[in-house]
Amino acid sequence: MGYILSNMHVYKEHHAALISLSKEEQGKFDYIKGDSEGFVNIPLSIKDVCFTCFLREDTEKQMIKISLRSVGTFPCNKFAADFFNGGGHLNASGGEFCGTLEEARAVFEAGLERYKELLNA
Repeated sequence: MGYILSNMHVYKEHHAALISLSKEEQGKFDYIKGDSEGFVNIPLSIKDVCFTCFLREDTEKQMIKISLRSVGTFPCNKFAADFFNGGGHLNASGGEFCGTLEEARAVFEAGLERYKELLNA
């Protein structure tokens, strides 16, 4: 967990944070499915962060698994549907992305721009 948090990116102007875990990092730390359960919630403890994203490269399929969490009224389920072929609940959602971690991060960042008014409400 410490490694992931040390590589976290906080988007102060959007009240958001992103953490990620590549296939290589999973191998380095002998990751097994479930080890990162709940990690997406940790950045929500940072002052003024109301929306978080966890990108995890799937070890079996060529895709990125997306976990989104929010507090308050930010609709992470709509964000998931708009950008990551996903859905879920207002404050807990997920999706998938076919591409690289870097591409998924770029999509997330573009989404932050599109949703900036809701993130700054």
